[in-house]
Amino acid sequence: MPLSAKFGVRLDPDVVREAECTAAESVGDFVCIVDDPPNGYDVVAKANPADFNKMPAVGVIISKSSPTECLVQFTMPLFSQFMGVATAPM
Repeated sequence: MPLSAKFGVRLDPDVVREAECTAAESVGDFVCIVDDPPNGYDVVAKANPADFNKMPAVGVIISKSSPTECLVQFTMPLFSQFMGVATAPM
């Protein structure tokens, strides 16, 4: 079954794509693509600036249907992901 059917949405591949992940990644995590898609979906992992192999961050996990299936948003504003982030003057 396609992941989009599990999430119940039609996806615009330029904005949001289905991906495979691990249970270690959570909604709101910035992710990088770590492997070619074995089943037609990108394989992502949490981005880590200290690890060259886990950069660059290319998107944010916006939903998970299981521990190993997620939706990654690649473009467009991410307002809901940062509702709890405090702002301060620079």
